[in-house]
Amino acid sequence: PWAGYTLTRAEQDLPTATRGQPRYSNLGFQLLALILRRATGVAYPELLRERLFEPLAMTDARMSTGWTQPWGAGGVAATITDVARYAHACLFPPATDLGAAIRLTHAEPLAWTARDGVVEHSGGTAGFSACVSVDHGRGRAVAILTDQPGSPSRSAWLKQAARLTLTGADPHAAASAESWPAWRETAVEVAQSLVAGDVDAVRRRLAD
Repeated sequence: PWAGYTLTRAEQDLPTATRGQPRYSNLGFQLLALILRRATGVAYPELLRERLFEPLAMTDARMSTGWTQPWGAGGVAATITDVARYAHACLFPPATDLGAAIRLTHAEPLAWTARDGVVEHSGGTAGFSACVSVDHGRGRAVAILTDQPGSPSRSAWLKQAARLTLTGADPHAAASAESWPAWRETAVEVAQSLVAGDVDAVRRRLAD
C-alpha cells in the first residue's frame, strides 16, 4: 500500500497525522532518519558511525554502499561480531547518553517486539537476515546473522531459534523457515483479493 509513497509526500502529510496504536513502520524509521539528519546537520551514515558504531566498537559496521532506499530502515552492513557487540550493549547499556537511549527503546519498544520479558527484532535485506533478542531477566542476549534473504517466515524462525537459545534449549529445534503454511495461505488470499479488486480485504490482511 506504500508503493510510490515518498518521504516528501510523507513529510507533507505529517502535520495532519493523528496518533493511533503504535505499530512498527519502516517508513516511520525512514522519516526518523530524515529528522535526525535535519536536527543534527550530519549525514545519516556519519551519524550512525559517530553515535553508535564507534562507541560500541562495531569496527566493521557501515551503511551499505548498494543501499538504494531512504536511510533509516535497514541498509547497515555488519559482521556477526558487530551484531554481538550491539546485543551486548542492549543487555548491558553503557552509562552514557547512548546507553540511556537504548534503555528508553526497551522501555517503549516501538522498534522492538516485546513478549514474555524478551525484546527482539529481526529482519532481512540484500540477501541477509539478522535477529537480536535480549532477555534482561535471564541476563542473556542472542545475535544471529545468516546469508539467507529475509521473509516473514524466516524472521519467525530466527526469533524462535533465539528464544530456544535464551532458555538453554537446542536452537536446531526451531521449526523450518520454509514450513509456515499459514503465511502461504495468507499470501494466496491477498493475491486473490487483489485480483478481485477487493482493496479493503487486501488492507485488512496486510495490516494483520
